[in-house]
Amino acid sequence: MGSWSRPSKRLLQSFEVELFEVSFEDIGDALKDYGIVYDWGEKDTQQVTASWQKFTQLSQNDRRKITRKLLATIEPQLRQSLKSALDESTPRKVSKVILEIRSTRGETFVFTFPKLKEALEFIKNFDERKHIDTSTAPTFMLNDPGVKKRSRRIAEQPLLPYSSKEHEAD
Repeated sequence: MGSWSRPSKRLLQSFEVELFEVSFEDIGDALKDYGIVYDWGEKDTQQVTASWQKFTQLSQNDRRKITRKLLATIEPQLRQSLKSALDESTPRKVSKVILEIRSTRGETFVFTFPKLKEALEFIKNFDERKHIDTSTAPTFMLNDPGVKKRSRRIAEQPLLPYSSKEHEAD
């Protein structure tokens, strides 16, 4: 209870969410000081209720103390993150361009470029048939009798006009 899995954390971080984690143990220890049990059994509704009742009876001052104790565990990382976010001494430059294209079929195509110039060139030369046509892609429905067979064309060019990894479509 109370812990994020590694894949869940990676998923959040892939969306550039910065995580500041207060451990389950630290939360339990902070609440234990006030007689609140936080590591109750999975189906122990009596302990959940008792802990909640004790917590709701805490004074504002005690709640602030708990908050300070929990924040202390992440304070250095939090301060550094805020300092970096608010630091205006480093010139702001484009580090990556992510272009997301959605089709009328609900598909999402993501193209990533290390430089703005490359992204603009891609947009300038964008061709729907070349860049988002998936008619030659593998499908699960090839042998489904209820699905009309699509004509298969041989691609004259690769799906992406750029061969470097930076321009992968997801």
